[in-house]
Amino acid sequence: MGSACVACHRKWEDPPTPAAPAPELLTALHTNYGINFDTHRDEYVACFFRTREQSLTRNDVQAEAGGYGARPVHISGVDGVWQANFKLPPGLPAGWQDVRVRVRASAPSNAQTIAVDVPIGDAQLEIAGVRDAVTSIVNRLDLSRGRHLSLWIGGLPPNADRNNVHIFVDGHKAIISYFALYAEGLRQVNVQISRNVSAGTAMLTLQLAHNAAEPVAIEIAD
Repeated sequence: MGSACVACHRKWEDPPTPAAPAPELLTALHTNYGINFDTHRDEYVACFFRTREQSLTRNDVQAEAGGYGARPVHISGVDGVWQANFKLPPGLPAGWQDVRVRVRASAPSNAQTIAVDVPIGDAQLEIAGVRDAVTSIVNRLDLSRGRHLSLWIGGLPPNADRNNVHIFVDGHKAIISYFALYAEGLRQVNVQISRNVSAGTAMLTLQLAHNAAEPVAIEIAD
């Protein structure tokens, strides 16, 4: 009876010297557009990058997270920006992990970080400002101009994202349309309020895990 041997490697081979120019990694996100990943689930990373290379296939992109390589399961490109989705490599330790991509014989891209099994701790959340996203009027929404609000929020931890931050207006959950990347101080979050909210005084609330901000009253006009 014969025998067989299979060798598996979790890291890509080093690029050649000299390597082709590195792609620019614009962002690395969960496929739900957040930055948090749970190793107890089947999770996928979506990378968005620019490169001089063209006509890319899944075989042309070498993605990695936490130093471990993964072959993309999907790749597409529009107007010079490419998207590559790949499975989060198993066995990553909890913490912030770097994501990089290479294209063909290129050098590795810059790193973008994702949060792997990072818990939400205690946070002192504050709704520091609310404005109509169209008129910029403070604490007031003009329904004749739309249903979009811009919020400025203090106290959000680095792994807060558009999936674990929940904003409600009169108890109706708002849809987050923009979530600023982490920065010290205030972060901007834009939302679209539910069509179940009508004119009058409404309470705007914010929750992140077990943390909540002090509600803010806003005036909603027809």
